[in-house]
Amino acid sequence: MVFPDDGVCPACGETPAGEWSSIQDGVDAWLGRVLDGRYVITQRVGHGAMGTVYKAESLAIARQFAVKVINFKEGASGLAPAQIRARLHREIEAIGRLRNPHIVPFYEVIELFDHFVGIVMDYIDGATIEDVVRIEGPLPVRRALQILRQVANGVHEAHEAGMIHRDLKPENVMLEVLPAGDDFAHVLDFGIVRIDDGVSMTKGFLGTPLYASPEQAMGGKIDRRSDVYSLGALTFFMLTSRAPFESTSVYEILQAHVRQPPPKLADVFGRSFPSAVEKLVGSMLAKSPDKRPQSLAEVVSAVDRVLRFGDVDDLDEMIPDSMDLVMAAGSTHFGAAYETDNGLEDDSASVFESTERDRTGPKAAIFRRASRSGVQRAIAEQREAGRGMFDRVFEGTTGARTMGVALAGNVMIGQCCVSGALALKSTDGLSLVRDGRVQPAGRLPEATAVGISAVSALAGSSDGHVYELTESGPVSLFQDVRRAEISALALGFTDSVWFAGSASGRLYRCNPSAGKKVWLRVSDGPAIAGLALDAKAETVAVGRRHGEIEVAFVAAAKQPFARFSTTGGQIRALTLSDDGRLVAALFADGSVSVHLVDTGALVHRLRDEKHHIFAIGFVDEDLLGYFVVDGRLHARPLDRAHAAANS
Repeated sequence: MVFPDDGVCPACGETPAGEWSSIQDGVDAWLGRVLDGRYVITQRVGHGAMGTVYKAESLAIARQFAVKVINFKEGASGLAPAQIRARLHREIEAIGRLRNPHIVPFYEVIELFDHFVGIVMDYIDGATIEDVVRIEGPLPVRRALQILRQVANGVHEAHEAGMIHRDLKPENVMLEVLPAGDDFAHVLDFGIVRIDDGVSMTKGFLGTPLYASPEQAMGGKIDRRSDVYSLGALTFFMLTSRAPFESTSVYEILQAHVRQPPPKLADVFGRSFPSAVEKLVGSMLAKSPDKRPQSLAEVVSAVDRVLRFGDVDDLDEMIPDSMDLVMAAGSTHFGAAYETDNGLEDDSASVFESTERDRTGPKAAIFRRASRSGVQRAIAEQREAGRGMFDRVFEGTTGARTMGVALAGNVMIGQCCVSGALALKSTDGLSLVRDGRVQPAGRLPEATAVGISAVSALAGSSDGHVYELTESGPVSLFQDVRRAEISALALGFTDSVWFAGSASGRLYRCNPSAGKKVWLRVSDGPAIAGLALDAKAETVAVGRRHGEIEVAFVAAAKQPFARFSTTGGQIRALTLSDDGRLVAALFADGSVSVHLVDTGALVHRLRDEKHHIFAIGFVDEDLLGYFVVDGRLHARPLDRAHAAANS
C-alpha cells in the first residue's frame, strides 16, 4: 500500500507508469483496510498453513505489527465456526503466555466480519531460513548449530507448556540480523499447535511433507518428539541446502520418512562433517521416537558440547567426549606419560598446562585420551607436588566451573547477582566475590541473609536489621518493626531497587537511587524465605517459606500477577532468569525446581547429589548451583547436568 503522492514504492523502489492503481481495484481485499480502528494493513508478506500474513501499522503508536487473517468456515472437522473460534482463542492465549524471545509472541485476536479473525503478533524484519539458504547456500556448521540452539530453546518452552508446533520447516524460522551481525532466530506460525489435553483444531496429517516426522506421515499420534524430528530435518537443510528426502511425489516423500534410513550429511554434501554433528542430526532423524532425543533440552545440551569442544569452523573431526583435546599453543608439559604411535605408554596420559591465564586460572589443562582413573591420578600427583588442582581439569571431570577463588571457612548462605557476583556468609565472616576476587566484608555473626548488586551489598540479621556492607564495615539502614529476622534480600543489578523480606512475612522496598535510603513496607503474608529480581529489575519473585511463590512487577509489587505452589518443601533461595520468564527455587533438601513464571508449570526438578549447593543463580542463560570443594568456589550448570543425566 502506498499513498497517492508517493513517487516510489518504499518496498521495491519502483515507480508507477502513470498513477498508482486504486486499492479498490486490487485483488487483495484486506490491503488498505483498518482493523478494529487501530491497525492499517499495508502489505501482504506471506501465506501460512492457516491464513495470510500482512504487515500492519498501528494508528496509536509508531510501530509495525504482523497480522494473520484466518477464515474459519465450517470444514472437514465438522466443527461449527464458533467452536473453532473458541479453540483458537484458547490456543492463542496459551501461546501468548510464552515469553521466550525466540517465539514470535501473539498479542490479541481481533474479531472481523463473517468468519474472519485477525491475530496480531510482532513483525520481524528478516529473512526465513529457506530464503537465506537458497541465496547463500549451505550454512557454516557453527552458524547452523547456533540457529538450531535458538530454535530448540524456543520450542522447548512451548513443549514444557504442553504445546507442539507440528510444522517446523525452513519457511517457519525467520532470521533477524542483529546490529553486531549475529543471527537471531524467530519461530513463526504456531497456528497449528496442539495442546496436549487432547483438544486440537486439526486432525490427521498436518505439516510439510519434506519435514514431517514418520508418525505425522502415517497420521498417527504425535508428541514433542515429532518436533525433534522436524527440527533435525530443518538442520539437515541448513547444512546441505536440501531436505533429507526429496521427490516430486508427496507420497514417496512421506513413505521415505517412514521406511528409508536418513542419509548422512557427508553423503549429500560431498565433504566430511564433525562426527558429533552427524550423530546429533542422525539421532534427531531416528524413525522411532524412542530413539530420538526425548526433549529439545537434550538437543541444546548436545549442541553446547559440540560448539564448546569441536572445531566446527573447519569441519574437522570432532573431539570424543573422553577429553581428547588438542594441546593449546604455548603450553608446557609436566606429565610423566607420553602419547606414542602405539598409544599411551601408561594410563596417566599426557598432561599439559597452558601458559596463558585468565581470572579463572589456567586457560587449559589438557589430557590426551586419558581414562578417568588416569586423570584422577594425575590430579592427585599434582596436588602432592604442591601445584594445586587445575580449574579446567575439575571442570572436565565434574561438569563444574571454577570461580577461580579460594574461600576460608564453611559457607552457610549466599546469593548470586545476574553478573555472577556472589555475597557469602561463612564461618570466617562475610565475603563478596566479584571478577574472580574475594573481598572481605566484615563479621556479622547474626547475619541471616545476604544480597549483592554490581555496586552494593547488603546483609540482614536475626534481629531485623538490614546492613549495607561498606569498606569500613556493616552500616545499619533500618530495622523491621517487629524485629523479626531478615530472611531474604534482592538487589537490582544497578541498585535501581532493593527488596528485603522478613520471617514475619513483611516485604520491604527501598529505592536507593532516590538518595534517601528509605524502606517502605509493601505487603504482608507468610514468612519469606527467598527473593529475586530479573536483570532489568522489572520483575520480583517472593518465595514463602511454606513453598509458595508470588511474582509481581516491581512497579506494582503489591499485586502479584502469578502465584503458585512448588510442592518442594521449605524454600531456601530464589533466582529469576534474566528475562524474568523462569524462576528457580532452592529447597532445604538441596533440590532445585524451575518453573515458568506465568503459569507456575514445572520445567525441571534438579538435584546435585555430590555437592552441597548453597546458592543458585541464572548467569549467561545457565542455571548455576554454587558449592565449595577443597576450599575453592565452583559453579555447576544444573539444568545442563540434568539434561545430560537423562540423555
